[in-house]
Amino acid sequence: MTSKIAIISTQVFEVPPKGYAGLERVVYYKCLGFKELGYKVTLFAPKGSKVEGVKVVECCESSFSNPEREAFELYKDKLYDYAYIFDNSWQKWAFYKLEDLRNKIINVLHGPEPFNSIPFEHFNCVCPSKFHAEYTMGKYGIVAKYIYHGFPIDDFKPCYDKEDYFLFASRWSPYKGPHLFIEWCKKYKVKGIMIGDMDFVEDKKYVEKCLKKANKYVEVRGNVDEKERNELIAKAKAVISPLLPPYYEIFGLILVEAQLFATPVLVTDRGAPREIVKHKVSGWVAKDTFELEKIFKKVAENKLAFDPKACRMHAIQFSHIRMCRIYLRVAKEIPW
Repeated sequence: MTSKIAIISTQVFEVPPKGYAGLERVVYYKCLGFKELGYKVTLFAPKGSKVEGVKVVECCESSFSNPEREAFELYKDKLYDYAYIFDNSWQKWAFYKLEDLRNKIINVLHGPEPFNSIPFEHFNCVCPSKFHAEYTMGKYGIVAKYIYHGFPIDDFKPCYDKEDYFLFASRWSPYKGPHLFIEWCKKYKVKGIMIGDMDFVEDKKYVEKCLKKANKYVEVRGNVDEKERNELIAKAKAVISPLLPPYYEIFGLILVEAQLFATPVLVTDRGAPREIVKHKVSGWVAKDTFELEKIFKKVAENKLAFDPKACRMHAIQFSHIRMCRIYLRVAKEIPW
């Protein structure tokens, strides 16, 4: 069988993304992993995408409108020469339109409810966590498998000399809890630094409200480049993720990234965090934000601490090579 693999990305951001875009970053890690395993990889992605050692078929200009149907029309005839096709797009045009290729396509889901319905008995669906797979099976009545996202471990250099600040590093949406982070830093008089997407959000007025609440204890840096982002994660006392209902996390890249940098994570138990963070070892998975605030206070007062080396050791299981090997193993089980 040919050793050629196709990876389909969205048309929202180029690969790798210039800023922080989780889905496209995972696609990039898949390209690296399959390439390192000796496969010939072709990536179908927006113009401007470039991955060393990987053939890139540039489709459309990157856009928030995500012109995936237009991109599909450009690459659909090129998909017949691959052993497997890993489709990370949102709309899954390849599976819907190319019936004769369905036994080669794995549909990777990156959102909690990407479709109103899935009108297929077999959809060859992979989710990034057990939680997401079970939710998908219950929502759509199909079989789903799960494969955790993987990271190039050596690119995340652990930092064991922490500084005295807490970090919020998520999108500024109400259900991600930035307002709680601001409140806790003020209440317990500790330094907090806030980064993350303040533009690609559902409610700009909410962001403005958070900025008005920011105080002398909170430093807002917003959208920072990758180098600064990584340095802030690596040196933080802890990364805080006060997730709120009705939201649930289907994976949480920042949770793994923090642990790889040897930084503990304090997070609420909304979806997959219980699978990603080792409770009481690499951080704390609180049942709700009320419990999380109590843990935040204990860490702030140095009454509770986590071993940075234990954080790193727990996270190294999330390797991009391991992820790709599991994808190859699962691909042999098509259809499901």
